[in-house]
Amino acid sequence: MQKVIGYSVLTASLLLSGCGNKNNNGKIETMGTLEAKYVTVSAKTAGEVKKFIYEEGDNIKTGDTLLVIDTEGAEIQVRNVQAAVDLAKAQLLILQNGSRKEDIGVVSAQLEQAHINFDLAKKDKDRYEFLLSNGTATKRQYEDVLSRYEIAEQQLKSAQENMQKIKNIARPEEILQAKARVDQSIAILDAAKKQLRDAAVISPIDGILVKKFVERGETVAMLSNLVKVSDLSKIELMLYVSETELAKVRLGAKVDVRIDSFKDKTFAGKVVYISPESEFTPKNIQTKDERTKLVFGVKVEIPNPAMELKAGLPADAFIYE
Repeated sequence: MQKVIGYSVLTASLLLSGCGNKNNNGKIETMGTLEAKYVTVSAKTAGEVKKFIYEEGDNIKTGDTLLVIDTEGAEIQVRNVQAAVDLAKAQLLILQNGSRKEDIGVVSAQLEQAHINFDLAKKDKDRYEFLLSNGTATKRQYEDVLSRYEIAEQQLKSAQENMQKIKNIARPEEILQAKARVDQSIAILDAAKKQLRDAAVISPIDGILVKKFVERGETVAMLSNLVKVSDLSKIELMLYVSETELAKVRLGAKVDVRIDSFKDKTFAGKVVYISPESEFTPKNIQTKDERTKLVFGVKVEIPNPAMELKAGLPADAFIYE
């Protein structure tokens, strides 16, 4: 799973009279818009969305499975590669132990089975090539069949090589080559198993599922955006203060926050970041005069255990000196 971390509602508005230039009883008064940290969860594998475990508005925990992408193709791939691993290990044992009549019989049976598997895989490949050209099969179906064909072809070549080698005394370099083939097939198996695990899309953070970008039954590509998870346990408020007021703002300073939805309630926050660089007042300030002033960004963190504060709400802030 690819994830993108950001902040929703990246706008901030200030009072008409200036960027935090009202000093009332040791308080700097300004206003802004509440922001929440969010994660956009992306697909690590392609396939059809089979089901959603959670819906929009549900509370979720880190590691919860949010949705499941079709695993049939990945399961087939794991079984095929597991067979290749077993074959590679068997070939190594044969080289290490030397040839016996029963060994030759085993390899002969493996070769015969490899021929059968290859013939079936080739028939499937030819058939799906025809179906794909007629538009009666999807590209993904053809790619699955082609993958099985390529594995069957490789297994047949390995079986043929093994039949040739088993009648001869194995050289040290041949044993090393067989060991490398085992390691390579195990690595491919690990990759196939990871792809299977990636079909279960999990949440990287605690939060609320606030948006679904896809629906059940849709086919998604790798890195497609799937869902958006927002962490409302802590809300942030980006404020801007003038250069004359900057010296009065300190890290950890207490901030009282009020919003229109809770007229009689004050939310306690603290300053967690002060920008080291000035910038021009954001363009959404209401007057042209204000837009030409240099200001400094001040980020306030507000605990939100009851989830009362929501991203996007305008808020009045009072920073204590």
